[in-house]
Amino acid sequence: MYLLILFSGCTPASDSAPPSVSTPSWQAQVQASIQAQQLAPQSTPDGFVARQPFLDLQAHWDDAGVHLSQQAGVAPVHLQLTGWGRVDALEPVAAVAPEWGDCTEAVDTQGQCVRQVQYVHSGLTEWCENTSSGLEQGFTVVPPSGTGELMLQVGVEGATVALGEDGAVTLQPETGETLRYEGLLVW
Repeated sequence: MYLLILFSGCTPASDSAPPSVSTPSWQAQVQASIQAQQLAPQSTPDGFVARQPFLDLQAHWDDAGVHLSQQAGVAPVHLQLTGWGRVDALEPVAAVAPEWGDCTEAVDTQGQCVRQVQYVHSGLTEWCENTSSGLEQGFTVVPPSGTGELMLQVGVEGATVALGEDGAVTLQPETGETLRYEGLLVW
């Protein structure tokens, strides 16, 4: 018995070795995927949860907003969007359940995009992304009719709130580390 193998369209092997799996760019991709997996929100029966290991913080999103816990046994800081609109016509915001949002640029170890957590309100989507720099919160709005400044009202429980000279908001819980709400941008 003979085995005939026909090679068509082959090119000779080059003298160079195949790319190494230990190149810096490969290692960086793997590390980024592992980090994305660690930061990715996880679904829970009542919402979502994510760890923020760089800040020793845990975020829990449910229909009452986001709860930020620094350590077990310490009361969380609670943030909830309570109103929005033109300054002279602020509308209350009803509580809604969080849901999966858009994909972020991060990809987990399974090759899946890491998603934001979002709250969809009438005319406004509030979203959160857990990054290595901290929790990023954003608001995508359809501008309401009228003129004047747009205002977002966020209720805070479990912390004393102070506005810094740099525009950052500090949240000082009764116990635990001070949290900063900074990098506030509008465009």
